[in-house]
Amino acid sequence: MNKQKSKVPFNIIDIFILVFVIACFVGLVIRVGNFNIMDGNRDLEDYRIHFSVSDISSESEDYFIRGDSITVVDSGIVLGKLEMIDSISPAEITVRNSDNEFVKVKYPPNTRVDISGTMISSGIVDVSGFKLGGVAHVSAGDSFEVRTEHMNFVLTVTDITKK
Repeated sequence: MNKQKSKVPFNIIDIFILVFVIACFVGLVIRVGNFNIMDGNRDLEDYRIHFSVSDISSESEDYFIRGDSITVVDSGIVLGKLEMIDSISPAEITVRNSDNEFVKVKYPPNTRVDISGTMISSGIVDVSGFKLGGVAHVSAGDSFEVRTEHMNFVLTVTDITKK
């Protein structure tokens, strides 16, 4: 009688596959858990994100309500809660005059305005800058299309300071 081996031999390719599967699992756990080896379990701290909103209807200024959450439209990330409006001024545009020079012109009162304000956010600061919630990088000059409970608009981050 011919005896056949009932076991399949365990070879080096099987070891590589097993190591690859374990590495993928570890990567998934690290990614889902937002575990950052460099920061460990560092606590998030409160920061003030200063922002500006340019050239919006003067009627919109009434819809900036303290405590409203400001959320990025595309990703759903909450940037923070509106703390205060710092200033409201007539919006400026740059136009070319009859001498072919660029000049700044302000809109008439009660038409278009520029608004600057402050929101409170939680995050950490590391070598790469401010990380909102410890994961999303935000810096001065970044613009976001955002929404509140009352309206959508585009804001530009002007500064980030510790609360």
